[in-house]
Parts: sequence; structure tokens; C-alpha cells
Amino acid sequence: MGAQLVGGGATFRTWAPNAKEVYVVLHDFDVQSPGGWKKNPQDLLDKNAHGYWSGFIPGVAEGAQYRFWVVGAGSEGFKRDPCARELQMHGYPNCNCIVRSPGTFPWRDQDYRPPACNDLIIYQLHIGVFFAEDDHGTDIRPDRVSKYLDVVDRIKYLADLGINAIMPLPFVEFQGE
Repeated sequence: MGAQLVGGGATFRTWAPNAKEVYVVLHDFDVQSPGGWKKNPQDLLDKNAHGYWSGFIPGVAEGAQYRFWVVGAGSEGFKRDPCARELQMHGYPNCNCIVRSPGTFPWRDQDYRPPACNDLIIYQLHIGVFFAEDDHGTDIRPDRVSKYLDVVDRIKYLADLGINAIMPLPFVEFQGE
């Protein structure tokens, strides 16, 4: 799902079972004037029987910005990719998706092994609103979204509750550092 870099470009895949058409639109579009964008037939994705749209766009590279243009029964417009690996930092909800290769991230947890399933005690949270406080302990969520480090600061508290696994709710729809 999402954008996947492959030789010579990228594949794009999304699920939109009720859409009539889904296009990939690359960074050279005007978000403020979507009506001025002309659909390019070569950017139309193919739909399969299960509602998945997919296709290959040549020349797409690491860091390219994109969105989907979805044509529905009564409307059409730009949609962010719910499986994007990164979103533009500013302008949410009118921000672009960014093509990223999973191989460029410096993973540091190769030796990690989760607890057995019957030993898991999972805490589900949304990072964007989970916890954010200033140096005086005042909640500052009205002024900014939470970050991963805000969650890290609360891991001891969660562990003291008996939690041994954290399940972040979807965070790809929200910008953040």
C-alpha cells in the first residue's frame, strides 16, 4: 500500500472501493486551485475487483511529493495517502505526502523480540494527542501536537501500570516531527 520505490519510479496503491477513478498527482500541482489541474490519463491507477487501485509512475524518486485525486459519485478532489510514510510538516490538512524508502531509515532494533502473544498487555494510543506538557507540567496540546518523545517520557508510567506493548493508532494522517 502507499508509494513504493522500484527501479525507474514508484508504484502507488490505495483502497477506494467506491471511487470511479483514482489518479496520482505529483508535486507540481496547486493545492489552492485544484480546479485548474487537468487529469492526465497516464496517471490514472487501475482498479482490481477488491477496490484496490494501483499503478506505476516512472521517474518518481525519494522525496517526491504526491497526493491522490479521487473521483467519487458526487465529488472529486485531493486525498492524502493513508499509507504515506511521511507528510509535509506544515499545512495540515492540506499537506502533501512524501515518497520515502523504508531502507533509508536508520533502524536500531534488529535484536528486538516482542513478548509472547498471551503475555501482551497492550495500550492503544494516538501519539498526536497522547501527552504533551511544558516544564511546569501544564498540558500544552492546544498549542502543538504530541511527539514520539512525549510518549517516551511516559513509558515508565505505562510500565508501572503493567503495560508491555504500545499500539499507536494511525499516525500517517497527521503531520509531525
